[in-house]
Amino acid sequence: MKVLKFLGALSLMVAISAMISCSGSDLPPDVSPDDSPALDDGSQDDGSDTADPRPDLDDDADTDTETDSDAPCEQKCGTRVCGPDPVCKESCGTCDAPYACNADGQCECKPQCGDRLCGPDPVCEKSCGECAPGHSCDLNGRCQKDGCEKVCGDRVCGPDPVCHQSCGSCEAHEKCNADGQCECVPQCGERKCGLDPVCEASCGDCPAHHECNADGQCECQPQCGDRKCGNDPVCNQPCGGPCKAREKCNDEGQCECVPQCGDRKCGIEPVCNTSCGVCEAHERCNEFGICECVPQCGNRECGNDPVCNQPCGNPCKPDERCNQDGQCECDPKCEHRNCGFDPVCFTSCGTCTPDATCNENGRCVSKFLGCTDGFCLIPAGSFLMGSPGDDSAAYYDEKPIHEVTITRSFYMKQTEVTQREWKTMFDNNPASYDECGEDCPVEQVNWFEAVYYANALSDKEGFQKCYTIEGCTGAVGVDLNDCTVTFTNLLECNGYRLPTEAEWEYATRAGTSGWWYEENIADVGWYVGNSRYTTRPVGQRNANAWGLYDSHGNVMEWVHDWYDHNYYSECSGGCSDPMGPSSDTMRVLRGGAHSQNHGFLRSAARMKAEPRNRSTIIGFRLVRTAP
Repeated sequence: MKVLKFLGALSLMVAISAMISCSGSDLPPDVSPDDSPALDDGSQDDGSDTADPRPDLDDDADTDTETDSDAPCEQKCGTRVCGPDPVCKESCGTCDAPYACNADGQCECKPQCGDRLCGPDPVCEKSCGECAPGHSCDLNGRCQKDGCEKVCGDRVCGPDPVCHQSCGSCEAHEKCNADGQCECVPQCGERKCGLDPVCEASCGDCPAHHECNADGQCECQPQCGDRKCGNDPVCNQPCGGPCKAREKCNDEGQCECVPQCGDRKCGIEPVCNTSCGVCEAHERCNEFGICECVPQCGNRECGNDPVCNQPCGNPCKPDERCNQDGQCECDPKCEHRNCGFDPVCFTSCGTCTPDATCNENGRCVSKFLGCTDGFCLIPAGSFLMGSPGDDSAAYYDEKPIHEVTITRSFYMKQTEVTQREWKTMFDNNPASYDECGEDCPVEQVNWFEAVYYANALSDKEGFQKCYTIEGCTGAVGVDLNDCTVTFTNLLECNGYRLPTEAEWEYATRAGTSGWWYEENIADVGWYVGNSRYTTRPVGQRNANAWGLYDSHGNVMEWVHDWYDHNYYSECSGGCSDPMGPSSDTMRVLRGGAHSQNHGFLRSAARMKAEPRNRSTIIGFRLVRTAP
């Protein structure tokens, strides 16, 4: 029976082979089969049919035909019946199945052994292999031991365990298991659940909330429950229809009215009749649904209420101010006064310490400590430097007015340096007004000569020299110039030096805040109105509260600082012991001179000149830091 089956299968294969031979190959005529071996471009032939493709290099040879790039290629198949020719690489023919083109361009049958290990293949009748001695090839192409009697027992498929010969085969949808029994192979395909249609075996189970459909696919079952809108929380599929206009689906799947509050922050909205919000305790909801602050004025009659910051009552009178309790009260005009009574409400602006007194301008001034050997002790303290905004005579470089603190007491020369004092030091007199006399201020002195004099006086009296002066040209009192002047910790030096601009104005004001330290300039200084255009002996006008003479007029006085017209703005918030800019081209001059009008003699007036400049209206006075 098994032999008959084999012969039937063999007959069927031969018939199919014949049909393929009759119908020809499905491949195009100029393409070889996939399993045809590639031709070797370097293979040799007899040379009789193939022209040499290289051009002839002989100039006399007639090569027009062979070298013409437009001439068609002449195919050279020779004995080849398939595959490309070696010259033009064009097809020489194709093979019919089951034949394949070999390297020589010949069609040869391709064995169809499959899983056969011995005997001829059923197509080309070529050997699929040989059996070992003592074994024979059966009809299935398997080597069987000679004389072996197979023992199948209950096995209906697969090889028997003795001779390893077939005990039978299974149906197409079956497979042979290890016990030689045919068992159905489930045909689930893309089915994920339910029973397969062949073996009726399970193809899988669906997860919770899913059901298996007729196609074996798990389908989610919506869990809408009481939901009327939106999607169910399991399958995300719609539950019911959309909500009505002005409604929205809430998290529970219920349609609810959407309040139309718009800009309303409080009160009831007109559509859903629900609240748009609640106002704070001190607020009320107006007709537009906006919370408005309710002023909490109480007994307040001025100023703003402390809750809504809205006005309570009417403004106070011009000389009144609104206090923190919302009551109008007299507004003291202390401004820059720090002691005494204000001139409007007659209330105290402050008191001075025991070592100071309150002057007529309401400023605490240290009590006069006296002058010794031509120097007056100026106490440390604070003052307002510069000109106030309403000073019509003030220049832009005198503003803004700012508070300055002088932290060190210092000695200041009671008068400007005189011609006598200069001649005693240097044995010359640069002054132009020498006929004025030796008690008149020395002038025609530049800035370099002023600090030179300070060092000479310090050296003479045994104090520390405050300046290092190098590289000068010329002689002092004659033409000294171009010096390099340096110093270290100038305000801590115990020797003589020029005052800083702040020290000069502080000492000149002596607690006052007006243009001069007395109302009548003629009483305190020499200027164009009383000098007759010449310097005058020092100490002839009234001294200020600290004993200084001639700080207004006679000659302008060099001070330490470089000039910068905008320097005061750097100290607008207040500063201590300012020393001016670190560098510039001009030095500051203070006090005004005998040939100038009274405006230049103001305590706040500032002038400037290059440090090399000499003039008949320029002199100086010295200071020394108190120990």
